[in-house]
Amino acid sequence: MSTYLIREKPWYLSLAIGFSAWLAGILLLIGFALLLQPDSTGEFITIGVLLISASYALLKLAKDHDFLVQLALCLSIAGQCLLIAGINQESKNAGN
Repeated sequence: MSTYLIREKPWYLSLAIGFSAWLAGILLLIGFALLLQPDSTGEFITIGVLLISASYALLKLAKDHDFLVQLALCLSIAGQCLLIAGINQESKNAGN
């Protein structure tokens, strides 16, 4: 019976990977805003929900792959920001 040696990443490496996923998510959000130029509430919410759904599917498929998990986190961050922006825009429109 062979014994597998499982090594965990050092805390600072996990911190750096997490920070890079947040930075990538913010840059992806800026890229979507510049490329797609969503101007209606429906577009914000639709793109946000699609990104969050893609993130969820990616997390379910690739649990052991660091890059894919970080990509899913990046998509999730951008999707959540777009969803919040759409909800915020809708609440401003409802108040007027």
